[in-house]
Formats: sequence, structure tokens, C-alpha cells
Amino acid sequence: MAIVRLMDRPAIEVIDGDYVAPPGPWSFLGEPDVRARLCRAIAAVGRIEAMDDKAGSFLSTAFAIGPRSLLCFVGVLATRTKDKFRFVLNRGIGADGIRTGLSGTEFECEVVANVTEQFALLRAHQPFGITPLKLSPRADVRLDMFVALGFPANDSRNGPDALRAIFGDRFGGLRLMPGHVSEAPLDSRVSKRSRSRVESLLQHDASTTGGCGGAPLIDVETGVVLGVHHSGRYLEGNYATASWDLLNESEIVAAMETSHRASPRAVVSRNERARPALPDTRPVFEVRSGAVAADEGWTPWLSDKQALMADAIASVAQLYIDTQASSLGNCFRVGPRLALTSASVARRFVDGERTAVRLRGAAGPWADFQRSVGEEHESLRVRVLRPIFVHPYFDLALIELDDLAPKVRSASIEGRQRDVLIGTPIAVLAHPLDRQPMRVTPGTIIGVAPSIDTGAASLLHDCAIEPGAAGALVIALDSGRAIAVGGAGAAATGGTAQPLYLLTQDPKALELDICFDPDPRASWLSWWRSPRPATPSGAERDNDFWNVTQPLDFTRPELREIESKLIATISQAQYVKYHAENVGIATSKIDVTKPIDMVWRDTLVAAALAMKLRALFEMLAREKQYESISADLKRFLP
Repeated sequence: MAIVRLMDRPAIEVIDGDYVAPPGPWSFLGEPDVRARLCRAIAAVGRIEAMDDKAGSFLSTAFAIGPRSLLCFVGVLATRTKDKFRFVLNRGIGADGIRTGLSGTEFECEVVANVTEQFALLRAHQPFGITPLKLSPRADVRLDMFVALGFPANDSRNGPDALRAIFGDRFGGLRLMPGHVSEAPLDSRVSKRSRSRVESLLQHDASTTGGCGGAPLIDVETGVVLGVHHSGRYLEGNYATASWDLLNESEIVAAMETSHRASPRAVVSRNERARPALPDTRPVFEVRSGAVAADEGWTPWLSDKQALMADAIASVAQLYIDTQASSLGNCFRVGPRLALTSASVARRFVDGERTAVRLRGAAGPWADFQRSVGEEHESLRVRVLRPIFVHPYFDLALIELDDLAPKVRSASIEGRQRDVLIGTPIAVLAHPLDRQPMRVTPGTIIGVAPSIDTGAASLLHDCAIEPGAAGALVIALDSGRAIAVGGAGAAATGGTAQPLYLLTQDPKALELDICFDPDPRASWLSWWRSPRPATPSGAERDNDFWNVTQPLDFTRPELREIESKLIATISQAQYVKYHAENVGIATSKIDVTKPIDMVWRDTLVAAALAMKLRALFEMLAREKQYESISADLKRFLP
């Protein structure tokens, strides 16, 4: 817990559930919609105190993640195993510090478990009566703007002048501390319960001190938790554990309980048209002639995207070792000759691991697409030519098939991680054991938990699956795209699935001709395999409007135009450097003694190299003093 920057990282006082006017470059935090989101988050954050400590000193910041569940920093609690604790909400700041501030609402609580080396899970004896904070399940969210909510203490590990400048002489009350993630995510190997896993760390520069351990990092745009703060070094950096890493902990997912799941109506609001709420039942529907006949409750969810559903059904096959054997499980087509299945299914007919895999000598596996397509035809039975990989970390395997009939489709894999996974309406498409009709079983994702073997994230769902569904295709009902490969489970208890957005982060998978939608591969990768395309003419280039995701090309008229407007609007070099620093751009090579046009050119180049050009344009577009060019800047944000 540390002060990292001596300028422009304030600690804004929270008083009676609201906060004072944010200073300087953070003035946008005072806008009504942003303030409403942050005040909702403030309502769920409090302090952990020892029950027998009448002085009101505190041990940690904590926040509600369920109706009675808290997440807090484990550091001080570890030395006080016999103490009873209370969670105090709305601890404000009064004229002489916390003693005359709001008394707060108190809840007696106890430690349930140390869920990681940094954080503990506590449970209150009664419900809080507040809306819990939500943990973001995404690893690709914007990380350039957040606020930490915590209770900074008078911490001598920081310089006294810096403490006085940022906090004055008032400590122990709730503060709103804005900042940026400066290097993220970092990978750090940690040990937990005698196994290794990767913990995603976020390095940030919000002004924290001791007492802020357990402070949530709140996304300014959505109000969800991006990470939880736990440590730092004065003038070097602060560190938080990413929220999507915490969602790998089964205890945390269980503690969220039903209140943390995304409501069906929240999911519906993002769809193309209004839908009814999800039915409570979790039925099993048979597929006949390539189509599914749903009951009245599920018809709106399964039939309004008939083409997508039909393509998904026609991509699934049963796997067999030979013509005499029983079904091994399922696979589904994801490319011209490629099919995905679970590693547990593939290991029944392959030897070896990773890419050093081969078919077993006695095995002649084949995939049967007949019942999916709705025809009895030998051309819909295809041989498995070879395994391409059995993934060493995730429960996934990729196999190559023989030539496929035109009626066999390819499932499109979701190429971008979703904002919300828990609560997402899904359907599992699978063949049960032997040669029975294919099944479609709708339901929802109800949680995320670590794999027993590797610690990799697995999705938990409530679909009523049947034996033999391993390797099944799991689709999102709002898009029809594949979001997971089905794993083990039972009809009564639901099952598990391996999320497929993980493949978008795997170089081995991105080298292959797998169907992603949208494609996560960088647009220039094809240049390695083909001649460099000719530079388009001026007329052709003008039809392809430049945006911040493209390389800087100052011959483009639209880029020169916005550069000129930036020069005219922000004409002092010190202000240009100031804004660049606020989005995390290294400014050591920006010489403010140069003419302003050269300062802006150097800044834009530095922003592009640091991949911060989008962040710079977005920040300037939000600043009220630059409203005259806000619309122009937004034109370049895809």
C-alpha cells in the first residue's frame, strides 16, 4: 500500500455515501451518471474491525460480494485467529477524523476461509440489505481508468510530506482514490494448496496506504470490480489481484449466491429484440431432422435464430473408436477439417501429450454427423485423421477429420470474452450414449470454478445434461456462437464446461484455421504468409477512414486534420505532456521546449507505440474544456 505519484492522484473524501467535488483532471468523476455508479459501489464498501476493540481502529477494507459474504485483505486477520470481527458500512469522516464521523451500520462476521494468499472470505450473521459488488469475469476490459475505494491509514512507510499533501491530517475514513493501471496484467507464479497456478496481477498508481488492503478497483464506466488491492511500494507501484482470477476460486463463486448472477432481463437488454424471462425448468429436447422442437417456455430462446441454431446442430458429431464400440463422447467442427472435443474424450483414442500425440495403434476413430444433419448417409461418417493437440492446461483437444460433406457446418467460436458470463443463457448440444437422437438442453451459466487438475477456469451450468455429453458444443443462446466445450456432469446437478475464449489468448490456436467470430487475430498476421499488399491510392485510402487501432500514417488527411485541431486547442506543451502522463504514456522523449506541433507529433507517436492512443483520445474527449473537439476525437474511436 503506497503513494506512487506525488501529483494528480488524489484521495477524495467520502461523506455520507457521497463524495466531494473531484479535483483537476478527475472532474469527470463528478458527472451525474459516473457519480451514481460510484455511489452504488460506495454503499457496499466498509471496514473490518475487531469486536473487542472499543477504540474503533480497523484492520482491513472489505466489500460485499453476496447477501452475507465479504472479501477482505488477509494480512492482519492471520495474526488474530481468535478474534471476532465486525463489518462497518458508511464510516465517514468528521471534523476531527473518524471519531465524529458517521457511526456506521455494523454486522458481526466470522472468517470462512483464506481463499488466496492475499484475501479472506468472511460471512456475516445477518444479511447486509445492500446490493453486492460484481467481479468482472473479463480479462480484456479497459484498465486505464478506475477508482479504488478504501480506508487509508497514517502509514509511515510513505513520505510524511506526501501523506500530508494527499490526505491532510484525516485518516481512517472511506476515500475514493482514482488511478490508472500502468502495467497489466502481470503473471506471477504463486503456490496454493500444494499446486501451482497463475495469478493475474494489476500494477496501478492510485494513492493508497496501509488500511487499503482489500480495496476494490471500480471500473468508472460500468461500476464492476476490476481487481482487489493488496500491496505496494512507495513511489514504485501498487498491486491488485485481477477480478477474473478471483472468479477461479470456487469459494468466492459460491459466496456470491444467487444475488450475484446476472438477471435474465439484464442479458435480454443487450439482445436484438425483447425476450421473456428465462423459464425455471431445465428440459431436454430431442433433435429430429436437424431441428429442435422446444416447449412454449423455451421457444423464444431457441427458435428466433433458426439459421444459427441449425448451423450449430449440424456441426456436432459423435466419436467412436471403431464401428463396434460404444460412443466415446462428442466433437464439433470449428474449421475446414478441424473439430474440438474435450481432452478427456481424446485421451481414449490417442497417446502422448501436447502436440506430440498420435492415434493409438488399434484405434480407428471416426465421427458420425448423421443424426445431427438428419440423414442416414455414409458420407456423413468421417475418419479422424490425426490429433493436432491435447491441450496441456485446458480440457480441450483439437483433431483433424477427413473430407466433410457440405451439409456439415462449422460452429463459430466467440472471439471476444463476454462482459458477463454468470447468468448467460446457453444450450448444450450433445449426443447421449450410443446411437440415440441428439439432445439440446438449455440453461444458464451459474459460476466459474478452478479445474482440480490444473487450476484452469471451468464454467458451471445448470443444463440437464445426460451421460455421454463430454465434448459437447455449448452455445450462447443470444448469438448462436460456441462459448465452451462440455465436460462432465449429470442430469440432476448440471455440469461443467471449458470456456473457449481462452483459445483466443493461445498462440498455438491462433496459428490454425479455426473459425472465430469476431476474429481475435491481429489483421497483419496474414502478411507473414503472403506478399505485402500494394499501398492503396489516395482515393482508396479515403474510403477506409483511419482510426486509432491503425498504424499512424500522417499522409492521411483525416489524421492531419485532427492533429491540427489538437495543436490549436491544446497549445501549451506542458499540458500535452500532462495529459500523456495521465494515460500512462512514457514522456521522457517528449521535449516540451520544441514547437507545439513537434510536441504533439512526438506525443502521438509515443502513444501509438505504447498502445495508448485510444486511451488518450477517449480521455481528451471526456474533458469538458475540450468540448469543441470532442466529437472530432470520437470519430476515430471504432
